[in-house]
Amino acid sequence: MTEYRQVIIETYRHEGGGSKHSIRARPIPGQGLDHNMNVECSSSMRKKHPIGSKILIQAKITDREDGAPFLYTYHRWPYKLLCEDEVISLLNSSS
Repeated sequence: MTEYRQVIIETYRHEGGGSKHSIRARPIPGQGLDHNMNVECSSSMRKKHPIGSKILIQAKITDREDGAPFLYTYHRWPYKLLCEDEVISLLNSSS
């Protein structure tokens, strides 16, 4: 079973099929995760902050019945909006 860990995600405008949500989230590069992996998280969190926001969450990799892996975090868990300096510092401390 995959453990929860800190992951930095970014919001982006989703265009195309596969989701009813126009604002999605994905992990940023440099964390050992696929940058194109979907993140299941709070839609209010995604809508509350501008597109491109970097957000620190607790998440785990999971999948649904042979579906593609994705990151999951509980929608009511706290999160932290990050500035660019914090993103750089967190990425540097994890390498």
